Amino acid sequence: AFLLMFMPLHRLSIFEWREFRGISTAEREEHFADDSWPMWPFRLFQLQTCIMFLGTGLDKLSLEVWRDGTALYHIFHKRTHYPGIIPVHFLQNHLAITRFQTWVWLVLENVGWILIWPSRTRWITYVLMVLVHVKLDLVLKTHCFQWLCILAWTSFLAKSSSETSDDEEEEEEDD
Repeated sequence: AFLLMFMPLHRLSIFEWREFRGISTAEREEHFADDSWPMWPFRLFQLQTCIMFLGTGLDKLSLEVWRDGTALYHIFHKRTHYPGIIPVHFLQNHLAITRFQTWVWLVLENVGWILIWPSRTRWITYVLMVLVHVKLDLVLKTHCFQWLCILAWTSFLAKSSSETSDDEEEEEEDD
């Protein structure tokens, strides 16, 4: 979370989306024409995210409870965790469903940090990771950790000014 103070969070907010939802991309960029920022905080945050998921993914692969698919079952049924908004028995009471969720999370954690970089797989990876983090927050109620992870994945959607101009040139060529 330390890196957040170096980022232009006013460009990654719901408030920006609400303010500019009826305006074209060109008008939005004109509004922020003088608003520039360095990309190094984004890249550092992205690198930190990838290293974190690489480490946790490899660590989980070494544990039997993750490989046999029972890790989330144990996590969901421990009394030490504060229960979230969704009751545990809603979807987590069946071992087959919990095994599937465990394996999906294991796969996403081990390949998400790779698939987020190529532009072809970025959006689907982003959506899947956000859905998993929202689900875990609703079930486990881990306070801000899941939301910081969502913000970390959102940082992969930020474009530098050179990437934005490249996209505009490609759109003009398509026309």
